[in-house]
Amino acid sequence: MKSKAAAPSKRVYEDFEPECKWNNEEGRDIIELHVQGFKKDQLRVQASSSGALTVTGERPLDDRRWSRFRKEFKLPNKYKLNETRAKLAGDVLHVILLKERPPQAADATQVKPQTGGGLGRSGSGKPAAAAVAAPGGTNDGMLWLRAPSWVVGIDKKRVLLVLAAVAALVGVGVGGFLTWRYLIL
Repeated sequence: MKSKAAAPSKRVYEDFEPECKWNNEEGRDIIELHVQGFKKDQLRVQASSSGALTVTGERPLDDRRWSRFRKEFKLPNKYKLNETRAKLAGDVLHVILLKERPPQAADATQVKPQTGGGLGRSGSGKPAAAAVAAPGGTNDGMLWLRAPSWVVGIDKKRVLLVLAAVAALVGVGVGGFLTWRYLIL
């Protein structure tokens, strides 16, 4: 007699608020979050161009129970969010925010800003997004995109799945149009 496999149990989450400390230093600020028991791959740090910094973490406690947290910070415009870095040292996650340098008086001998067509620029004069190496130089299966005001990591497998889905939809659409155009009319 065959026995039925047990249905997978649903996760039960236990939310917690990590202890947080803000340190001001010359040229940068460091946010320290105490995330005891978390590993590097269980943590995520995201900075958006709107000035929002989100730190999240999720880890298993046992078969069903998971521990998680979400910490959000609204940051002023004084930071270079595209250069935000994070480092896990023991049970403390250090999020490093570099400060913008104050504007200096313009010098007539300085390089003139480009308005389009230059290296790393699109024809519209706006900086183009560029694929970059993963922060910390690790190959973590992510595609990292960087623009002057944001950095985003995208899972390469998801990118391929989305591209395959788009290609399939385009193929169906083109096939449907051609069938309608040449066979029905």
